[in-house]
Amino acid sequence: MEPLTTSAIALASVIATKALEKTGQNLGDTIWEQTKHFVSILREQSPDTVAIIEEAPEQPLDYNKMVLESDHQDIAISLDNLANLYSFQGRYEAAEPLYLEALAMKQRIWISDHQDIATSLDNLANLYILENY
Repeated sequence: MEPLTTSAIALASVIATKALEKTGQNLGDTIWEQTKHFVSILREQSPDTVAIIEEAPEQPLDYNKMVLESDHQDIAISLDNLANLYSFQGRYEAAEPLYLEALAMKQRIWISDHQDIATSLDNLANLYILENY
């Protein structure tokens, strides 16, 4: 994936997250539904793109880490988004370390009662529930 495309996707993710926060929608549920919808459309319209994304999942994160400081909210959001995708695909073992890394990063960035930390804890709880079923 081109660096410009990766940056555009990361920026769109941040903008969408901020917009959802402003409207008061349940962020976790909304992102989960939008991710499922996006992946299904992408699979239909561009299966080659999905294959490339699945073959190189770390590329967008590595690029963001090069451009941004080591602990940055945009990287934490990207980690959560990738973990959400893995969880949606049933790849729970791949999702868990990303959720944990996002949580740890958010705990270094924000105070302990910040809503993004609560979202990460909720994501982890949902993952653990899914793993047990």
